[in-house]
Amino acid sequence: MVPTAAPVLPQHIFPPFETLPGPVQARLELAMRAARDAGAILLGHLGRLEAVEHKSAIDLVTKADRESEALLQSLVAASFPGDGFLGEEGGSAASDSGWDWIVDPLDGTTNFVHTFPFFMVSIGVRWSGARTIGVCYAPVHDLLFVAVQGAGAFRNGQPIRVSRAAALNESLVCTGFPYSRRELVDDLLLKVARVLRTTRGLRRTGSACYDLCLVASGAIDIYFEQGLKPWDLCAGTLIAEEAGARITGYDGGAFELFGSDLVVTNGRVHDVALDVIVAGATAPSAASTDA
Repeated sequence: MVPTAAPVLPQHIFPPFETLPGPVQARLELAMRAARDAGAILLGHLGRLEAVEHKSAIDLVTKADRESEALLQSLVAASFPGDGFLGEEGGSAASDSGWDWIVDPLDGTTNFVHTFPFFMVSIGVRWSGARTIGVCYAPVHDLLFVAVQGAGAFRNGQPIRVSRAAALNESLVCTGFPYSRRELVDDLLLKVARVLRTTRGLRRTGSACYDLCLVASGAIDIYFEQGLKPWDLCAGTLIAEEAGARITGYDGGAFELFGSDLVVTNGRVHDVALDVIVAGATAPSAASTDA
């Protein structure tokens, strides 16, 4: 049974959003409601799964993923039938309106299967190919992250901002590992070793959306990962950018939504993170980084 609509945070607690153009406002309201409704579906299945399917040896999919995506696609089609749709579990529709939705109905499926409580619904909305709306919802923790291009980023209605860490030895780092990690393990562990030698610590949530929202809210200073897909990134990268984050590829070039690797930081430690963690340069001394 599809759950009844969950309450949406009142629009007045997002002051910069009050004067958005009508088409943006309408899609933002739907995205927030849809994220909470999909989150309710996930909570209904949490700890109650009867079967888990495998896309590959370690890439999982569940009934919860599919029901969440079906709900999201049906809500978009009902309200905006001309909008495009791209979902991780195969839902798709071409865009006739210039708008398209890129969604991950359950980012962190492995966590979900193991009842590890770090997973999200991710909804990104683009206008003419530009990321315009980002909504990420963590149902276990009831955290709703929202951003609109040019209007800032919010967590449960409160503005969020990246951290002010100014050196690697002040930075807490998140990373994730691609599904091809068994073939790439040697290179991945080299980067992990560099993190452990030069930073305050390393964390891994198992959800790219969660990691991006943690950078946006200042809890994490650096996040890097490879092998990602557009539904992992569309919403979370906009939220991070609107909170002040800098995002590039591993090569330092412009972030590409349909690329596969990225480094996300508070901006202050970005260049040294690229040099030391990704490329393997010698870390600056404490004296030089603290100057």
